[in-house]
Amino acid sequence: MGDQIAKALNPLLIDPATTEPYLRLPAPYEHLIVTPYRTSDATALVEHLNDLKVTMTLNGPPYPYLEQHALGFLSDAISSSSLVIANLRAGKHPDGMPIRAIRDNTASDIASAPLIGDCYIDRHGFGDMMNDKLEAERLAEENETKEAGNPTIIYTVGDWLASAYHRQGIMPAVLGALMKSWAIPRMGCTQMKVTAMLGNRASVRVFEKNGFKYVGDVPEVIPIMESKGGGRMGVHVVEWHLEDTEK
Repeated sequence: MGDQIAKALNPLLIDPATTEPYLRLPAPYEHLIVTPYRTSDATALVEHLNDLKVTMTLNGPPYPYLEQHALGFLSDAISSSSLVIANLRAGKHPDGMPIRAIRDNTASDIASAPLIGDCYIDRHGFGDMMNDKLEAERLAEENETKEAGNPTIIYTVGDWLASAYHRQGIMPAVLGALMKSWAIPRMGCTQMKVTAMLGNRASVRVFEKNGFKYVGDVPEVIPIMESKGGGRMGVHVVEWHLEDTEK
C-alpha cells in the first residue's frame, strides 16, 4: 500500500512523521518545502495576512484578517488537498494541487516547519473580464466543467509570501518547481492566465521568470473592499503556454 501511495503522488515525497506529501525545492532553496495546509497554520495566516506588505497586494483575503477567516479558509483548503490525494489513490487524474503551503524547514523538522506563504494553481475564473460579467461567467463555467486533464483548461495562480522572505527570489522558484513537478506532468496544464494588481510589477516579474508573457492591463476591473481603500483596481495580465516553452 505504501508503494502504491508513493507512486500515486510521484514526484512528491511523503514525510513519515506526518504522512503528508511534500515537495522540497532545489538548491539554493532546499530549506523550503511545499506541503498541504494544517489546522495549526491559523496563527501564521492571521499574522501574515494582516501584514500590509502582504495583504495590500491581494484582493481576496479580508482585512483585517481574523482567526475565524483563517479557520474557514483552512477547512476548505485541507478538504481540497485531501480530495486530490484521495482521487490520486483511487487512480483518478489529479484535478488540482495536493500541496500549496510554503514552509521554512531550516530550523525544524517537516512537521514543525512554519508557514511562510502560499502558491496555488487552480482553474481560471476570468475575473479580469468582469467588465463583461455575463461573458466572464460563461467562460468560467465552461472552464470549470471540463474534465480533469483536458488540455484546453485554462489555469491561474494565486500566491503570497511573508514579507520577511520578500526579494530573495523565493516565489519564482516555488512557482517554477510546482509547474515542473506537478502542474504540467500530473495535471496536464498547458496554459495559464494570471493577473496582478496594477502597479505590482514585482508579481509580474515572478511570472516572467517562469516563461509567462505580459499581455496588457485591464483598467478598473476588480472591486476593492472598503477596508483596503474601496473603489476599483486595474490588473496586469500575463499568460503562459506550454507550446512556447517547447520551441
